Amino acid sequence: MIDGLRRYFRAHRDAAVETYKFLALHTFGSVIVWIIIGASLALPAGLYLASYNLARVQAEWSSRPALSVFFTPGLDETAVRALRERIDAMPSVVSQVFVSPDAALRDLSSRLAIKDDLAALGTNPLPASVLLTTAPGADLTAVESALRRLPGVDQIVVERTWLRRVGAVSELVTRLSWLTAALLALTAAIVAGSAVRLAIDERLEEVLVLRLVGATDTQIRRPFLYLGVWYGLGGGLLGALVLSLAIGAMTDPLRALSASYGVNIEVAGFDADLLGALIVGGSLLGVLGASISARRSTRRAQLT
Repeated sequence: MIDGLRRYFRAHRDAAVETYKFLALHTFGSVIVWIIIGASLALPAGLYLASYNLARVQAEWSSRPALSVFFTPGLDETAVRALRERIDAMPSVVSQVFVSPDAALRDLSSRLAIKDDLAALGTNPLPASVLLTTAPGADLTAVESALRRLPGVDQIVVERTWLRRVGAVSELVTRLSWLTAALLALTAAIVAGSAVRLAIDERLEEVLVLRLVGATDTQIRRPFLYLGVWYGLGGGLLGALVLSLAIGAMTDPLRALSASYGVNIEVAGFDADLLGALIVGGSLLGVLGASISARRSTRRAQLT
């Protein structure tokens, strides 16, 4: 039994080494296959990361809703400054973004294209306002009540629209990632299978000789299955490399974007689990494509 196990593992070792040498002799073709498989794996993995991070943002900020606080129209700059200082001193307020009446008017006129109509009024009817972000776990009702008691506060609106939009985008990206993963997984398996089929055609005479000397289908197919493993493994590693480079390229723009909104946005989810999923997934797709091609080719050799 021990000798049988040794022969079994030796056969697999020899098949793995043999196919590795084959890849070394066909470097250009192997790199092309790795690039295609890597791209097929990197795109759905990138969409998964986008969905994962959108869900994190939604979960983190759902407990920190924003409030738009509109001041009394016509409030002078001194009173606005004092009111902002009192709001900033509230322990539940994390940050505030001030919107002056002039800025609000410019934004409204650019959005609605009614600049001439607003100019005809002679005065700016829009009030100053601040967009507040509360601390995690803050009692929103208590914060709203405290704000309403401040002199100069005219109206308060709780902003939840953008959170609903983030949730909708996250759901859309999640579904798109699953659809893309299914389509590109099929593409990766087809590419690996096609590459293996070319290798089989190149060694068809050897396959016919093995068939004549009594080799089983398992023995004939084994090297080609390992070839599929190498193709999938290389594609998975290349896909992980592409994904890490993409994340690195997006780091600075994301930090600039997060700073402009006063939030902290960091890409998460690219860890050992995702790396392992890319490598294992690529290897399995390579084996699947190789298995189909090897089965069809050995059957054709049997009929020859």
